[in-house]
Amino acid sequence: MMEGPKKEFSPEEIASIVKENAGLRERLTYDLNTGLLRTQDEGRQTILRKIETIHRQGKRACLLRLDINNLKGLNRIFGHEEVDEIIFPDLGKKLLGLAEEQDGVAMRYHQAGDELGILIPLDDVIKVDSVTHQLDDFYVETPEGKRKLTFTIGVAHEDEPEVKRKIEELDDKGKDLSEEGRLFTALSKIADQRERELERKK
Repeated sequence: MMEGPKKEFSPEEIASIVKENAGLRERLTYDLNTGLLRTQDEGRQTILRKIETIHRQGKRACLLRLDINNLKGLNRIFGHEEVDEIIFPDLGKKLLGLAEEQDGVAMRYHQAGDELGILIPLDDVIKVDSVTHQLDDFYVETPEGKRKLTFTIGVAHEDEPEVKRKIEELDDKGKDLSEEGRLFTALSKIADQRERELERKK
């Protein structure tokens, strides 16, 4: 069966398609509520490109994995809608600013979760201390004014033996990941494990 002639797109149709694709790309890159990078899809690719840049600069990658303390309490006080529309956007903006100060990137691990991350180049341990110190004094806007948020923080950096072992495990499992992908997965798993251990000790 012969196909009919292919339809040419008008300039208006092309502009509409480009706009739709740009919107889809943005949704695959950034978390809807916080504006932070997603750790899947295009967001993950942006994170991996950041790791490439860190390595080109002769530095090592360090991940701080943050768990918001008492998010359920905030949801009870203000309601999910207020938390999503007021607290999370302000949180995202401030975390992004903090990450950019350190030449890093900030991310949210799950669309509806309380797990966040900051990836920074590690050239000085003092830099990690500076970030954690700022997170100790972290305020966000709420419907009732500014409110302090606290976090449980797990930290992992790529020179640690534990991270290197995790990368080897991923290699052994035949995971089809790039070098940066394996490193980011290993950093995420180790930092998450440490954050959970701290949480259990509370």
